This record gives sequence, C-alpha cells and structure tokens, in this order.
Amino acid sequence: MSTCPLCNSHAFQVVELGKYHHPDTPAYQLCKQCGLVQHRQVLSPAAMAAFYEGDYVDEYIETEYTQAKIYVPYLEHLENEGWLAAGDRVLDVGCAKGDFLRLLKDRGYDCMGVEPSHAMVEHARKKGLNVLCDSLESLSDEQKFDCIFLNHVLEHFVDPLNALLKVKDLLVTDGTILICVPTFAAAQPASPFKFIHPYVFGETSLKNLAIHAGCVIKKIQCIGSNIHAVLQIGNNLEHEGIACDSASEFEKIYSFITRREQMLDAICDKIAKWKQDTKVVIYGAGALSNFLLKETCLAAYNIVGIVDSDEKKHGKKFWKDLSILPPSYFHNLDYDLVVIASYVFAEEIVNTLRQLGVKEEQILTINEFATQNQPCSGR
Repeated sequence: MSTCPLCNSHAFQVVELGKYHHPDTPAYQLCKQCGLVQHRQVLSPAAMAAFYEGDYVDEYIETEYTQAKIYVPYLEHLENEGWLAAGDRVLDVGCAKGDFLRLLKDRGYDCMGVEPSHAMVEHARKKGLNVLCDSLESLSDEQKFDCIFLNHVLEHFVDPLNALLKVKDLLVTDGTILICVPTFAAAQPASPFKFIHPYVFGETSLKNLAIHAGCVIKKIQCIGSNIHAVLQIGNNLEHEGIACDSASEFEKIYSFITRREQMLDAICDKIAKWKQDTKVVIYGAGALSNFLLKETCLAAYNIVGIVDSDEKKHGKKFWKDLSILPPSYFHNLDYDLVVIASYVFAEEIVNTLRQLGVKEEQILTINEFATQNQPCSGR
C-alpha cells in the first residue's frame, strides 16, 4: 500500500517478521502517523475468497469445549459490566460455526450472525442458528442491533474503517460495539502476522480507527495476546486522531517478534536434543499443534499418535495418515514423549496424563516457554 487506508499518510516503516513465519505471509509495514500495521500489498478478493472456503475451515474451527471455556466467562463478564442486557438484539460478525452465537441464544438473546464461509455457515445452521452467508456490507441499515460483536474479525477486513462505519450504521443510538483483536503483546507460538490478516492493531491504531469511525472508546484493555475494546456512537475530543509514537510502536513490535523467536528457539533446542528415533505423541489436535508441526522441527521426529479429548474429532485425519485418537487409547501407544499442544487446557491435560500413568519426565508443555504478561493498559 502506498497510502494508509486509515489516515491517508504515505509515511511507512517496513516490519521484518523474523525467521518464524509462514512463507505465504506478505510483508508488513507500520504507518508512522496512525500506528496501523498493514500488508504492504493488498490481497486480491479471489485470494481472500479461496482462503475462506479452504484453509480457514481447518485453521479456525474450534471445539464447543474450547469455546465454552473461553466464551462463557467472557459473556458473564460483559453481562456483569452492563454491556449486555436481557432482551438485547445481538449481531455476531464473522460468527464462524456459531459457538458463541449459540451461547448467546441459550442465554435468551435475540441474536443472528453473518459469515462469508459457506462451510462455516453450514456448521452454524445445523445448530439451528440464524446465520446469513454473506458479507457484512450485505446487511440492510434498517436492521438495528443493541450490541455487535467483532471477535477476531476486524483484522480480516480489507477496509476496517468502512467495516466499522457499517457496524455503526447497524447499531441503535445507545448501542455497544464489542471488539477483540490479536496484537503484538504476549509472546506465543501463534502470531498475529499472517496471510489472512491485512492489518494488525496496537492500542494506538485501534483508538484511531474508532475515532475516524465516529465512535467513543468506553473501555480498552490489552490482555495477553489480545486487545479488548468497548465502543459506542459519539464524538471524540481527538477528532483528527491520536499521533503515533512510531519509535515506541516499532519497539513494541520488535519486542514481540524477538521474545517469540526466543521462545520458539527454546522449544526447537529442547526438541533437537531428542534422539532422532524418539517416538512422540501430540496431545491437542488444533491450530497450535498444526503450527508446531509446520513451523518447528517437531515433524522431523517419529509422530506415533495424535490425541484429543474432543469426541467429535476422534477418527478424523490430522497429520499425514494419523487419525485423532481418544485419551483412552494411550495404553495402546508405544511412545517416549508427549507434547501438550494447548494453552487453555494444559493443566487439565497434564492431570489426565498422570491418571493414565504417563511419567512427568515424558511430558512437554508449550506453556513452559510462554511469556507471562500482565494487561498492558486499561481504562
């Protein structure tokens, strides 16, 4: 891009992603004026559409078990804070296969979703959910919602400003927009810099996006690897946006990249000490295990089993010719080590493995290498 789509600036600085990134990941640049990190070249609509009907389904579908553990406390927090109230009409933008939408429906909200992926919509509709298979722009402005969710969605739009303006048009006057975006904060194997993320937001750029869209930021907080924001319609004092301290923003980005590299180096160093014929079981058949197999040296070893607690995954092909097995199958496996490829359920998995008789020295958790981060700000 030669012009920033948010502030129309032409002043950019190239972001070097380091050695651990997918080869398909485009180059990024930082806008020195508003702080928005963006692809240097815009993805074609055809490339975006192909992804949403292909790799997207495998990469982004989570289990009900995972979503329930993450989303139920989140939803309860929003209700306790007063951002959601009984009887609210709610829209979930980019609802995927509808796990969060179903939680909303089960709690009595009048809710619907919009999702561009036909495969995801098929999953959602099987649950009896009201989901439109189309783009956000296809919704009529006559439809009004009390609350609109954009959960790990805003970074996918080719034009996030127009997307947020559209969301604002769909909102009742005193309605609420709830945003969660991945950011460059807590170091972890997964990275916000990827093919399908034309933009990566920091707090400054997300604030500027809200200001340019005519929204007031009621709350913004960086927790771990995500920024959470609550927006409402209204005027800001900073009509022209917040000036970005590009040197400080660049330092944050490279601190994240460096810490992530150090963590992945540590993982690879530990794996590299294994004997070449080490027999490995991976516990957790999801995005993290996919990443470790594709981006580290883990795949060079003898992977003898993929295990997951989710019954709906059992029997499905995951890596090469290996199908996903239930934990009870451990007794039939000949293995030397078990790699736990999960953040959220690591402690539960360790307890399960202990009950199955797996020795402590045979267990490797990715959490051992994760950097613990406190919320970076909030108001």
